[in-house]
Amino acid sequence: MLLKAVRSLRTWIVLFAAVWITALIIMITNQPEKGAASVEELATGVTDALRAADAERLAELVSLPNGAEEAAQATVSGFAEAGVRDISTTPELLRGRMQLTVSYLRPDGARGTLHLPTVHADNRWQVNPIPLP
Repeated sequence: MLLKAVRSLRTWIVLFAAVWITALIIMITNQPEKGAASVEELATGVTDALRAADAERLAELVSLPNGAEEAAQATVSGFAEAGVRDISTTPELLRGRMQLTVSYLRPDGARGTLHLPTVHADNRWQVNPIPLP
C-alpha cells in the first residue's frame, strides 16, 4: 500500500505543492524589514546608497508605501547626473523634527545640503525622499 502511494503521481504533486507553499511562507516571513533600527543607521544607509548609486538599497530605507523604488531611482539618478561627490548624511533635529541633512560637493566646488524628513514607525526609521525647505 505504501509502495503504491509512493509511486503515485498524485502523491508527488500534493507533496510538491505543500513544500512549495511552505517555502513561500518562509521566504515572506524572513524578508528583512524596511528601514533602519536607529536614525544613525539610517543616515549611514542613505550615505552608502547615494555614494554607490544603489537605488535598490535606498528604496529599502524610503517610507513611501507605493513608489519607493521610483523615488529612490529618481534621487540616485539626480545625484549621479549632477556629478556630486563627497556625500555625507547626518541626523539633525530641525524645527522640532528629526531630519537627515545630506551634504555634498558640487562639481563647481560649491557645497550643497538637502534636508530629508524621517519617519519613525514600528521601531524602524525611514526617510521621506521629498525634501523640506
